This record gives sequence, structure tokens and C-alpha cells, in this order.
Amino acid sequence: MRFVNDHDPLPLLDQIVRRYGPQIEMAYVAKDPGCIVIDFTIQPDGSGGIQEPVAAGSGCGSGGCGCSGSR
Repeated sequence: MRFVNDHDPLPLLDQIVRRYGPQIEMAYVAKDPGCIVIDFTIQPDGSGGIQEPVAAGSGCGSGGCGCSGSR
């Protein structure tokens, strides 16, 4: 599932980690001011966690993330 928001939902991510632990992998696609994109994947083997984006600005405003890219 892809999550797109204008701010980083840290309390929500904490709740997901507490409830599901390593069964859910959370990978930041973009982590820019005003454009946060996170992909969630079920990990049946329990190998999930939170992955940070490779480079700031990657994915935001392009690739179908839903952000406008304007600041």
C-alpha cells in the first residue's frame, strides 16, 4: 500500500510498529517537506522494519506518488 501525506505521520508509524512489529515493512519513497510517500508491505517472515529513502527528493512530484512537487 502506498501512503502519501503532507507531513511525516510518526505517531501512526509507532502504532503500526507496536501492533504489527516486523510483519510490516515501511519504506520511505520520498521524505521532503510537504511530501511524504511511504510504501507498506506485509512481510510474512517477520523481516520488516522502516527503510529511509536513498536520497532526499527522490520520487516526490513524479512516478505517480501524487504530490505536486511544488513547495
